[in-house]
Amino acid sequence: MAFSTIGILVLALLAGVHGHPLASPHDAERRAGLLLSARDGSWSQPEGHPVHKLFARQANLTYPASNPDPNAMPDAWKQALQKIKDAGLIPNIPPSKEGVYPNGLNPNGPEICSSTAQCHGEGDIWDAPDGMLGVSFDD
Repeated sequence: MAFSTIGILVLALLAGVHGHPLASPHDAERRAGLLLSARDGSWSQPEGHPVHKLFARQANLTYPASNPDPNAMPDAWKQALQKIKDAGLIPNIPPSKEGVYPNGLNPNGPEICSSTAQCHGEGDIWDAPDGMLGVSFDD
């Protein structure tokens, strides 16, 4: 009798594991799609995959032909810009041209500290630890 009780218990546990409520009927399909992508060397999901909806373009936009008209800028934008300028949150540093700052500004000085000029600012992570690779890009 002990064997049949243990056997029934084992069968009940196996049935519970197999019919786990967290399992989805789409899991096998999803795993098969990922494995197929990995096997064929592609890094993207196939056309029509639900992930494409996350990154759909809203419109077929192109770059403007010229600079925008500052008079057409919404007043709320102008007010917000002026507010942060008045608070001193936007530095008044003229832009560089080909890495050279006008008026004798020092790109390695604390006011600018340009990484293009190899300036290391406080809190910058510059060198990766030994045995590690750090990758960065500026788009």
